[in-house]
Amino acid sequence: MATTSSFAHINDKIQLFSFVPELTKGAPNWQFEAKAGGSTTSTIIDTAAGAGRDDLNLASMTTDFLNGLQIYVVSGTDAGEVVDITASSESGGDVTLAHGALSNGMAASDSFYILGPITASNISANPETEDLERDFARLTLDAPSGVKGLSKMSGSFEMEMCGLVTTLGNGATPTYDRLSQFLTCVGTRRAAAGTDITGSGSTTTTLDVSVSAGFQEHDLILVENQIRRVTSVVSGSPDQLVLDYALSAAPATSAEVYQCEQFTPDDTDHRTHSFIWLIDDRLIELRECVCSVKVGGEFGGKVMMPVEFDGMWDPSWGLSDAATLSGYQMDQDPIAFIATGGIYFNTTDLNCNSFEFDLGHSRGELRDTGGNITFNVNGRVASCKVVMRDIDKTPKATWENAGTKARMTMSAGNTAGDACAFEGWAQVREPIGSSPVNDTRYWDCTFRFFDDQDAASAIKPRICRF
Repeated sequence: MATTSSFAHINDKIQLFSFVPELTKGAPNWQFEAKAGGSTTSTIIDTAAGAGRDDLNLASMTTDFLNGLQIYVVSGTDAGEVVDITASSESGGDVTLAHGALSNGMAASDSFYILGPITASNISANPETEDLERDFARLTLDAPSGVKGLSKMSGSFEMEMCGLVTTLGNGATPTYDRLSQFLTCVGTRRAAAGTDITGSGSTTTTLDVSVSAGFQEHDLILVENQIRRVTSVVSGSPDQLVLDYALSAAPATSAEVYQCEQFTPDDTDHRTHSFIWLIDDRLIELRECVCSVKVGGEFGGKVMMPVEFDGMWDPSWGLSDAATLSGYQMDQDPIAFIATGGIYFNTTDLNCNSFEFDLGHSRGELRDTGGNITFNVNGRVASCKVVMRDIDKTPKATWENAGTKARMTMSAGNTAGDACAFEGWAQVREPIGSSPVNDTRYWDCTFRFFDDQDAASAIKPRICRF
């Protein structure tokens, strides 16, 4: 995608926004050159070569690090072709990428990009150079000229929230899609295969399943269009999953029990992303971006994920004119906040009009001669703003005044491949107000999440996808 005119139009209507996870903070890894020995479905990168490219930055790459992203071929007989990466691993200094079939396969020295196009809108990136004011004794009222200091970058965008491309049903092998890779900036990912209902002994709160080995306490599951939390995993005859509150009916024999892909926020060492933004034929590269995410929507609308980021500008940014780039989005529609398993505080359905889940990551600066200026996550105040039906005084009179602490589960969508959920310990931490929405009275309530700290495993708020 690019203009062919000799004059750069820089048309904001023509854009492609992509990300690439960084293996080393601030070190880009999206421009590469192929090594001999590949095929139409595999490409090799030599991490000991690559002056002027990013090959060196993939040394000691972890397995699956680039899964779900795309290859865009820049030169050679396959120039302009785009394929998905299905597997990625490093051994002996070589990174091997398995991918969809190219027409010919890249030859030695053919160049290519690795990118993750995302369904982003309202994109903003703001480079800033600090203007250091000066003030000293002088013989004039005119202020002295400033001095240019450090440079940095901040920005934001919105992206559509979608379900898993490959759902985690009975016996499924977990895979990465692009949104999986993007959310690694939040924290640690866990995904496992689902199972199915065996026999007819299941109740609305205890499920007899074929295999329970891949499940853990507090996992969220999807069974017969309902999302529930597992409170106990039993290995026996039969294996069982115990739920936090009842299903509408006991599930049928052979009904599939879907696992979720879940992200638990890290406390340190958050992964950074590079953003690659093509505007018409101008390519902007933003490096070392630390992100904070929210997820929310109004009933009847799309579920959206607003993202804010801070990153390096000087020297870690680039701008190229007359650039070409191509890619395609995942074959997943955004989740519509229509069919829903509900938003529950303990076992109370909140009759939600709208919600906004916010991990509340605050991004702080670290600046010294050893690191120039860099950003990291230095705090988390996770919350969920809920506009819920005002049907009784319990939220105000009890939850707020008593400081009630309970598990909170929010879900949008109710089918595998088209659902997401958010869960954790919560309590009302701000005064609850009441206001009308379309002539119906609603509570405006902000729940704050807190970590239930435990020496073995602290329970934190989580983002889950089905």
